[in-house]
Amino acid sequence: MLSWVQNVALLEQAHAEGFDDVLLLNENGHIAECTSANFFLVRGGKVLTPPLSTGCLPGVTRDVLREVVPRAGFELVEENLTTEDLSSAAEVFISSTTREVAAVASIDSQWRYHAPGKTTVTIEDSFKDYVKSHLRAF
Repeated sequence: MLSWVQNVALLEQAHAEGFDDVLLLNENGHIAECTSANFFLVRGGKVLTPPLSTGCLPGVTRDVLREVVPRAGFELVEENLTTEDLSSAAEVFISSTTREVAAVASIDSQWRYHAPGKTTVTIEDSFKDYVKSHLRAF
């Protein structure tokens, strides 16, 4: 998508309904991203995220997490996800440049998660260490 107008309108509607963000699906019903964040879920000890082919933006933080997650001891798998996958997720988090790694406690009233979960905390800490180590280089 080249225009943020639709995302802004969806975000305004979500805020009016008491939500923080919107989970966006592509034309095939696969989870793509949130309005301004990439999406991740934890299941079976693995961290899953939609592939770029879903239409999600190749976020800077998402790209860093592709390196950080395995260093933190977790397998990162890019795969098509649907809303059905939300029921089997142990944890959910999002990433963006402004939010970094942010735990998700609920998606609608249907899916609730312990937030932040152990995996999310470990990844968040590893991400912060990554950032600190790269800032020292400057």
